[in-house]
Amino acid sequence: MKINKLITKLFAVAAAIAIIFSASFHTPGHASAETNSVPEELTKTYFGEPEKLLTPLNSTVSIFNGTVGKEDGKNVMFTTTRGTPAKLNVVDLDTNKLLRVIDLTNSENTWAHEVTVDGDLYIATSGGGAKLWKYSPVTKQASVVTTFAGQSDPFSITSDPDGNVYVGTYPSGKVFQYNPDANKVTDFGQMNPEITQEHIRSLAYIDGNIYAGTGHSKIVKYNIATGEKTEIAASLNEPGHVYDMNRVDNRYLFIRYELSSNGYIYDTVTEEWLDVVIPKVRGLHVEEESLNGNVYYMDLGGNALKYINLETLEIHDSGMKYGSGFRGVDWVEFDDPALPGKSLVTVNFSGSIYIFNIETKKVVERPSVVRGTAATMARVEAGPDGNLYMSGVQTSRGAIYDPGDGSTRSFALGQGDSMATLGDKVLVGVYPEGKIVEYDTTKEASASNPRDLFVLGDNQNRIIDIHAADGKAFIGSVPFYGELGGALTIYDPAAEGEKYKVYRNVVQDHSVVSLTYKDGLVYGSTTINGGLGIDPTAQEAKVFVWDVENEQKLKETTVEIPGLNNPHTIGELSFGPDGLLWGAADNMIFALNPETLEVVKSKKIYPDGVLFYSPWQPIDLKWSNGMLFANFDENLTMIHPETLVSKLVTNSAHHFTFGEDGNIYYILGSNRTYLNKIEVTSYEGLHSLIGNYQNSGVLGHPLAVQLTNALNQTEDHLLKGNKEQAIKHMGNFVKHLNNPDMAQYISDTAKNVFNTKAEKMISILSSEGEPPTEALPVVNPSFEEPVVSGQLAGWRSMFAVTDNNYYEISNQQSLSGSHSLKIVDKVRNGSVALMSDEITIQPGQEYTMSANVFVEEGEGSILLRYFDENHRQVSEHPYHFKVMLGQWEEVQAKGIAPENAKYARVIAYTTSFQIGTVYYDYISLEKKIK
Repeated sequence: MKINKLITKLFAVAAAIAIIFSASFHTPGHASAETNSVPEELTKTYFGEPEKLLTPLNSTVSIFNGTVGKEDGKNVMFTTTRGTPAKLNVVDLDTNKLLRVIDLTNSENTWAHEVTVDGDLYIATSGGGAKLWKYSPVTKQASVVTTFAGQSDPFSITSDPDGNVYVGTYPSGKVFQYNPDANKVTDFGQMNPEITQEHIRSLAYIDGNIYAGTGHSKIVKYNIATGEKTEIAASLNEPGHVYDMNRVDNRYLFIRYELSSNGYIYDTVTEEWLDVVIPKVRGLHVEEESLNGNVYYMDLGGNALKYINLETLEIHDSGMKYGSGFRGVDWVEFDDPALPGKSLVTVNFSGSIYIFNIETKKVVERPSVVRGTAATMARVEAGPDGNLYMSGVQTSRGAIYDPGDGSTRSFALGQGDSMATLGDKVLVGVYPEGKIVEYDTTKEASASNPRDLFVLGDNQNRIIDIHAADGKAFIGSVPFYGELGGALTIYDPAAEGEKYKVYRNVVQDHSVVSLTYKDGLVYGSTTINGGLGIDPTAQEAKVFVWDVENEQKLKETTVEIPGLNNPHTIGELSFGPDGLLWGAADNMIFALNPETLEVVKSKKIYPDGVLFYSPWQPIDLKWSNGMLFANFDENLTMIHPETLVSKLVTNSAHHFTFGEDGNIYYILGSNRTYLNKIEVTSYEGLHSLIGNYQNSGVLGHPLAVQLTNALNQTEDHLLKGNKEQAIKHMGNFVKHLNNPDMAQYISDTAKNVFNTKAEKMISILSSEGEPPTEALPVVNPSFEEPVVSGQLAGWRSMFAVTDNNYYEISNQQSLSGSHSLKIVDKVRNGSVALMSDEITIQPGQEYTMSANVFVEEGEGSILLRYFDENHRQVSEHPYHFKVMLGQWEEVQAKGIAPENAKYARVIAYTTSFQIGTVYYDYISLEKKIK
């Protein structure tokens, strides 16, 4: 009886959703039936299972630092490639052979290697939090020795003669000491406590003092014994990062300021700056020991290796050149007559090792042997040629993926934080230069493709958004570190003379994160945040309107939405098919009247407090077949624009786009090296594909007419309730598609796409779309049985309840029957969990736990747990959800039962890290029938 009730109710809910969605999916010219009689097959969008395609930026090498050490008596280079995970490479410097590669698990990158007095290597890594690793050249093993709570990036490292290691971090601007003998960490605190977001970008130890180079121009001398801090760089009057700092001869500090590239030398004995300013210093390091009183450094002018004498302070050219900066540099003596005496050794971004022999004045390049890794992706966008274009994070390569044949190729590209199509060109906003790069899709990648177009300038360095329309590109940006005031930039390739103009502070002290365009007006949205290292002065993000022709701001306003209080960031903005200006902020979706900027409609999609964004991160919006797709903190969500009913598509999409084939392609949030795909099938989508492929020239008119007629016939029969005839006409669609006489009118790629989607539609119409399953008995699945003597039939509580963490049977919300399980968790140091009675299962089978959940606030979890014949746990499969706020959603946890499993239990719970008020109804367990 219980199941019959549920089926009846679920059928009603499904029918209601079908009616709600029918307005956008109904085909023009075929509206003879009443709206509430439109079959679900015509109105629903079907999403396939997520499919991992490939790692497009595969085997890339991105190196930020390295250092020389000893291993088994050999000179070796220790260096780490960026990726997921980062990989430590150990290279024999004499033979240029790769000795070993070690995964630094749950880490992505490092700027900081240090070999201590005892020969051990320490690596400070970011990605998954700031960590300090130790690698032993004796055991050949690497392990995490400590983590730095609350810190994301440990940018700098140094050590002292006792083997203690010091690490400088971001965002708190702290310095930590790690004592390996005692395995103890000491927090020296913030070096520049006046600044809430601070980098310790460079670090040196000399004679009991730590010298910390900050992101706000200061060099702080910290006395380890007394804790006294002294600022030593005020007299230099230099702004910006103290990007580089190295101790030399255990007495001097050689430092470089990022903005000016000026170098200075500080004598720690006399506590004076030497009377010299070294111009055009190129980072990132100099050697720690001078040679004959000379300190060698890279010069920006002509890529020259120069040196300065510490006594005379005269600067000389060594006669050697190198086209980069030193990513760590050390003296090495080789057993090679071609390399007499001492040589400087460094590693470049791509892993090649360079040797600078001082006596012969020769530069020797050893080709890269380090092992690359799949690079983290930043953006994926569909190009004008049907290919997908991807950029990476802190890499030198981008990738092009052809969905038709699955091929991929790479091209030279820095970190692309934004992309857009302008005609046949793909424009990319590259960090940190604030540069616009253009890739011509009609040409092959080469040394001149892509090409640099321009650098924004005006202190802008993060390009957050590019929107192309009306032959122009509209660009939104964030300023440099420590500054407020982003910009709107307009690029017009057809303009005579100056091609672009930068309008800074369109909204005073705000950054511009999203732009769209209509009828000569740019509509933009902002964030109150500026570059890192500065607190905002504004309280609330805004929306503005800019007149392109007259070069002036027409309007600026806040967005007044109940439940949206002082949003720090608003965006993305996008015009919908309804003519409204749609936008998103925090957990809200809204639509504005573009003339008045007044709110027409809005809805809170996710509960408060469960979504997290970076300082400038907008919520990506895209339209497909009349539906709005919004990516809330990697929760890709489909929203009906009329009713605002929403559906979670996937909860792990870092960034997404729609391919020419109508499918969703996205960067997998849980591992951003992977490009994923979700097959999207809908009746309306097939109609749209016909039009899109006709417009792009890959589908000819004769075949397009046949395919359209077959779809229309399918619809007519579905509206009449004749499913068999509808299936027959979808079969005709496939026959027309594969008719040899029609081959000249369609490309192979388009044919494959249509075949896949048409077969899926036939499968859906034939009710064969899902594999058969067998339901297992769950006692009291809908919580309708009465509580007797404090006992809930079929379930037991795993933890004691309190006033802050409890459960109850509630009639406030229900999907099946009149009751549901309500879990209330108000604090993060407790958990509420209801576990079912044991259910007998078969090992080796795949089981799926399903639960219908209604989130009033916060978030929750479900868990499928397996036990052996002795009732001991053998495995578990959790699923933590952030579902749509205020509507019932189905969530699932799946897993194959281990060979020693005999029982299963299903669990509704909140973790000790979650808070929320969540209702659970009709919990089931099903076995997939093989």
